[in-house]
Amino acid sequence: MKTFLIKSLLLLSLATGVTGVLWGAGFWEKKDFSQWSAKDIRRIMTNSPWAREIRINSSELRGAQRGAMRMAGGGGSGPQPQGGSAGDAPDSGGNDFGGGGGDVGDAGGDGGGPGAFSGAGASLPGPTPSVPLTIRWQTSLPVKQAMVKHRFGDEAATSGEGKKFLARDEPHYIVVVSGMPAPMLALFRDSEAITAKTFLKRKKKENIVAARVEAKPVGQLLDVSFWFPRTAAVTLEDKDVEFETKIGRLKIKRKFKLKDMVFNGELSL
Repeated sequence: MKTFLIKSLLLLSLATGVTGVLWGAGFWEKKDFSQWSAKDIRRIMTNSPWAREIRINSSELRGAQRGAMRMAGGGGSGPQPQGGSAGDAPDSGGNDFGGGGGDVGDAGGDGGGPGAFSGAGASLPGPTPSVPLTIRWQTSLPVKQAMVKHRFGDEAATSGEGKKFLARDEPHYIVVVSGMPAPMLALFRDSEAITAKTFLKRKKKENIVAARVEAKPVGQLLDVSFWFPRTAAVTLEDKDVEFETKIGRLKIKRKFKLKDMVFNGELSL
């Protein structure tokens, strides 16, 4: 009977196009973040209610990359990476943490940096039908806790710097798209055009338009951070929120179910 029910639910989901994940009570609710393993951190950063993967057609990504390379060759090398770190700037994208060596956002040769959290490679081989990107709510508490654990290890629960970072009031929702090839950096030369086409979308409410975008190379990939003002609050009553952006000709979007993003009894974005 149980097997029949599972098969029936699977067939129903395929027939209706419902492909959401049933998260239940994740490890993030069962154990303190100071006890999270490297596998737990990766899960939070890449495959959790706050971080979801999308697949981009490789031909579309190649086209966007070629456009970026033409822009870079047309005068300059495109925008330079923005400075600052999450420990310094109150509205930073959190790609760095606190400055100095071993920052959470820095690329690590041992795979421990954010390159470990980026899905796509910089090279796009011909046979590859699609390339994975990760869309992550960087200001959500579970993601911030994963960053602190990654940065401070066994001292995550006692670090004064880590505590300050976790307690910081975030004036923006920050959504990070990880995994685009680094040569696409030139597309962010016209940041205003990109922010004007970047939204948080909710049913029967006005879209929240991005206030800022920042692209930062992480090895051969990019972490692209989008800032959205919290003045137009996203609430559980919205049921879901969809991130959408258009970068050159490349359109990226991903819907998140808000009930799955409740952490310690509160919606965490």
